[in-house]
Parts: sequence; structure tokens; C-alpha cells
Amino acid sequence: IGMLLSLCVNADEWGVEIHGIKYDLKTASKTAKVADNYGYTGVADIPSSVEYNGIEYSVIEIGPGAFSNNTNTGLTSVIIPNSVNVIGFEAFKWCGNLTSLDLPNSVTTIGTDAFFMCRGITSLTIPRSVNSIKKSFTHCDFVSIRVDENNTHYDSRNNCNAIIETGTNTLIKGC
Repeated sequence: IGMLLSLCVNADEWGVEIHGIKYDLKTASKTAKVADNYGYTGVADIPSSVEYNGIEYSVIEIGPGAFSNNTNTGLTSVIIPNSVNVIGFEAFKWCGNLTSLDLPNSVTTIGTDAFFMCRGITSLTIPRSVNSIKKSFTHCDFVSIRVDENNTHYDSRNNCNAIIETGTNTLIKGC
């Protein structure tokens, strides 16, 4: 019975919808990942924590494909809390109506194709906390790109409207 009780207490929950946004919940770590929100419309205001069955979970990731393929559904803006560290693989892929995005200073990783074809976003600032960008902005039409001057991994030297990997001098996006 003790082992069965342990399994029930540590059970993870997948695809749980809380206030209109779906999450995958990890009971042991009390963490949440935004997941599988195809068809989401309007503004996605992601909280820093969610409560489910009396347990509070810290929202630490926007998971792979979390809002992908929302081109025709109207996801226009996403508000990301300071608790999120990772924006996963293809998290916002094909979100062509997404026009507003502010990355908080907690984000360290932006996954491959996280913003693929997000042509509605015209301005982007990479915060000082980001230390990994993996081909994240393919087919994005930024008018303005800025990297926080205190970021030690990336820069926009001489205001050249670009993201440059500082250590290798590799152009990630821009001029």
C-alpha cells in the first residue's frame, strides 16, 4: 500500500487546462511546462505559477510546440513571466499573427525554430540572461533587434540590428 500511495502522490499530469492554457505538470519538482495550445486566440498571459488539486506549480518552460501552428487562429501576444527559463523547440512556430513578445530576464534558452515564421514580430530584445539561441528566428522579419548590453554570450555591436554570438563572432540573425 505504501508503494501504491507513493505512486499516486508523485503522479505527473499532462495536458491540464488551467484558466484556458494547457500545462504538463511535474509533481515531484512542482514545476509546470506550457504545452499543446493549438488554436489559442488573443493574448496568452502565462502566470508564474499555477495551482492544480491543491498543489502550486512554478511555470518554468514554454514547451516544444506549445503554441505552434496558430497562424490562422489569432494568437496575437504572449506575456511570459519571470519564472520561465526555457522557450522550447518550435514553441511559437507558424504564429504569424503574433505581434507582441517581451522576453523576461529569466529566459536562458531559446530552442530551435522557437519563432519560425513569426513575421508579425517586428521588434526583439534578447535579455542578458539568454545563453543559448538555436536557429530560433528563421523567417522572422525584424525591423529592430537589440541584445541587452550586459549579455555575455550575444551582442548587437555598434547598433548593427543583429544578434551576434560573441565568443565565435557568428551572426545569428540580422545585418
